[in-house]
Amino acid sequence: MMGNESIEDIKPAVGEDKLASSSVACGMCTGCSTDPRLLSCLHSFCCECLASLDQVVVSAAANCNSSFSGDHSHTPGKSRQAVLCPTCGTSTEVPKLGVGALPVNYVLRNRNALLRGGTARHVVVVACSLCGGENAVTFRCIDCALGLCKLCKEAHARHRATADHAVVGTLDVRLQGAPLADRDVDACTDESPPAAATTSHEAHLRGTLPADPALDVHHQGSPPAGAAPRGVLHCERHTDEEVVIFCETCDRPACATCRARDHADHRCSIAADVAARHAKVIANLLRATQPHVDAVGGALSRVAATRAALEGRLADTAARAHAFVDAQVRALEQHRSELLADVESARRAKDTPLRLQQAQLSQLLEDLAHSCRVTEEALAEASPEELLSLKRPLVRRLRELNRCKYRQEPEQNDYVSFLPRGNEEAAANCLMRGRITTQRLCPAKCILKGEGNLNNARAGGKVELLLICMDVDGKLYAHGGDAMKGVLLPKQADSSHGQVNVHVNDRKDGTYHLEFATEHAGQYSLLLTIDQYHIQGSPFGVIVKPKQVKHTGLWHCCTFCSSGGRKEATCACLGSMPGGYRGCGHGHPGHPGRKHWSCCGKTSEHSSCTRHKLHGLHKAMPHLSPTSVYRQVTV
Repeated sequence: MMGNESIEDIKPAVGEDKLASSSVACGMCTGCSTDPRLLSCLHSFCCECLASLDQVVVSAAANCNSSFSGDHSHTPGKSRQAVLCPTCGTSTEVPKLGVGALPVNYVLRNRNALLRGGTARHVVVVACSLCGGENAVTFRCIDCALGLCKLCKEAHARHRATADHAVVGTLDVRLQGAPLADRDVDACTDESPPAAATTSHEAHLRGTLPADPALDVHHQGSPPAGAAPRGVLHCERHTDEEVVIFCETCDRPACATCRARDHADHRCSIAADVAARHAKVIANLLRATQPHVDAVGGALSRVAATRAALEGRLADTAARAHAFVDAQVRALEQHRSELLADVESARRAKDTPLRLQQAQLSQLLEDLAHSCRVTEEALAEASPEELLSLKRPLVRRLRELNRCKYRQEPEQNDYVSFLPRGNEEAAANCLMRGRITTQRLCPAKCILKGEGNLNNARAGGKVELLLICMDVDGKLYAHGGDAMKGVLLPKQADSSHGQVNVHVNDRKDGTYHLEFATEHAGQYSLLLTIDQYHIQGSPFGVIVKPKQVKHTGLWHCCTFCSSGGRKEATCACLGSMPGGYRGCGHGHPGHPGRKHWSCCGKTSEHSSCTRHKLHGLHKAMPHLSPTSVYRQVTV
C-alpha cells in the first residue's frame, strides 16, 4: 500500500445522478441482470443472453484478446470463437469454458441485489474452523486455509508447527444481500447450538443461502443509503474460500488454497493491502482517458458544424444553379439536370466521408463515455476484491481506448462552388454552360513550367511556357475556364517599348499554354494572374537578348588547316604565321587556342555572329589596331 492512502481516497465521487442514470437492465432482454457478464468493451449482459448469441470465428490478428477472460490456452495464430457485442459490435473471445467464464460485473450484480432485496439485511456468521462454531471468523490462516476466531488465532500463533504461518484479518462482518429464511436467522442467534453454525459453502449446499455466492458479504449492519451491497469475492474453483490474495505475478486475485497450489512461487500480497495501489493505476488510466471524451466531442461538433455549413453551401449552390438555368431558354432544361446531378455528386463525394467520420466519432464517444462511466462506478462502488477482479478488463479496455486513433478535424471541407463559365462550343450555339466544382483554385500554388526560357529569350523569337494550376489542397486543378491573363512590361520606365500581351490557350484540363514574343531586346517583367491574383513567382524577370546573327565563316581550329595551307586565307581572330601566311595557325600569335568562327572569331559554336560589330567599331575607331578592335567586340 502506498503510505496511508486507502482505496476510499482514490475512488472518484459518483453522484446520485450518475448512479440513477446507469441502467441495471440487460441490453438484450431488458430485464434485471441476475448474472451480468462483462465483455471486453465493458458492456454487460446476462450470461444467458450472451449464451444465446451466435458465435463468430475471428483470426488471431482481430481485435479479440484471450487475456481478457484469463484463458491463455489458445494456440497463437489459430482462429478463435468470439461473440459480438450487441451494442457496439466489438468482438470478445469466448473462453473454453463458455461465456460463463467471462468476468462478472460485480457492481451491476450488487445493484441488482439491492433492488431485489430492498433495505432488509441479515447477518450470517461464519463459524471458526477450529472451535466448531463457538465464535465467528475474524482471521484467516493463509498456509492452512482455515478461518479463525480471535482465541484460536492466538493459539494458532503459539503452536510451534503453525507459529510461522501467515495469518491475516478478515473483514469484521458478513452482510447477506437477500432475505434469509427463519431457520437461517435462528442459526445466527446466541441460542443456536454449535452444530448449527455453518460455513457459507455448507449453507449454500443445503440451499439455505442464495445460489449466488458473491452475495455472501461480511459487513455487519447495512451499507450506506443508496449504495449497492458489497460482497466478498469467492474463488470460482473453491467456492467456500474467499479471495483474499492478489498475485502480482499473474495480475489476478486468488484464494488461500489457490495461492498454495498455483501461486506458491509467485509474488503475492494481501488483496486489501494492494487494492489502493492498483486502484490508483486504474484511476490514472481513467484520468488519461477522460480528456478524449471532450476531444472526441469537440471533433464531433466540428464535423457536425462542417456538415451543416456544407448543407448550406450545397443548398446555395443548387439555388444558384436553378437561377442560372431558369434564365436560359427551354433548351437548357437538360443542362439544369446535369448541374443538379453534379451537386449530388459533390454531396456524395463530400458528405459520405463526413457522415462516416461522424458515425465513427459518435461510436468512439459512446465507447469512451460508457467505459469511463463503468470504470468510475467500479472505483466508487466495488469492494477491493471486486475491483481487483475487474482490473484486467478495465485496464485493457481503457488502454485500448487510449490507443484509438481519430482525426479531430473534418475529413472534408465545406467548399463547393458554381462556375458560370462558357466554352467555344457553347458560344457557337449561343448558349452559356456552367459547371459545379468542389475544387478551389489557388494561384499561389500554381506551377510555371519552362521558366528557364525567360533568361534565354531572343528578340523576334517566341517564348513558350506551360502553367499548371493547383487547388488549395495542392492537387491538380481538373478543369479550366478561369480568367488567366499575362502581360510583358519593360522594366525601364522611360523605355519606348510598349507592353506585350501574352497569348493564353486554355487546355480545359487545368493547364494553360502561354506564348509571347517581342522585337526589342532588354529587361522585362512578366505578370501572370488568374482571376486578378498573381500566380506563384509573378512577376517574373525576363531578359530578351538581341536577335541572333548567323555566322558566315567557318567553324575551324585554324586557317592553315581549314584552307589546306593557303597563304592568302584570313581569319577574324587576327592571328598570323611567319612565312607570308595571313591566317592563324596552332601555337602562333593571335590564335585563340581552340576552335572558333573565321567570320568573327567567336569561340562559341552556337553564338551570334559579331562581324558587323567588328567592321562598325573599326570604322568608328580607326586609331585602334585590329587586335584591339577584336578584343573590344569579344569582351
